[in-house]
Amino acid sequence: MSSWGNKDIKASSGGTAAVSTAGAVTGAGSADLTDFAVGDFLRVGTNDYVFTAIASATAATVRQADGAATIAASTAAAYEVSEKPLSIVYSDSVDAGLIYGADPAEMTDDAGAQGIAHAGWLKRTVGTGGRSGRVQYETLVAMSSISGDAGDDAVLSE
Repeated sequence: MSSWGNKDIKASSGGTAAVSTAGAVTGAGSADLTDFAVGDFLRVGTNDYVFTAIASATAATVRQADGAATIAASTAAAYEVSEKPLSIVYSDSVDAGLIYGADPAEMTDDAGAQGIAHAGWLKRTVGTGGRSGRVQYETLVAMSSISGDAGDDAVLSE
């Protein structure tokens, strides 16, 4: 896989996933972890992880997406998998939960009004203090081949 993928979402809520403090991922229901690749992002609840190994359809290993040594456990819950840029794993200033994929269908007048210049991977920043309420989008990777609309439509509406 390259440093970034083109799937805003590869899968979501087809089953459940749980993550232990050792980074062990177990799937249940219709979750098939072999559909994913090392380097893909896994979001379970509010926790973001990156796959480091995939052993079977129901077992894999992850690390924290923010690069932290301690892994936050997640109980069995619905999940999402995406191909966010891997560079955010190594950044101290970027939260994986604030990275969104905007596909060409989302690049409407509404997206332009929000200050989104390109389809691709975007970082969303909400201002604080004197800039409270202001939202800024920074294009991390501009790409028109991004696809797979994720559950971020409340943030990036079509």
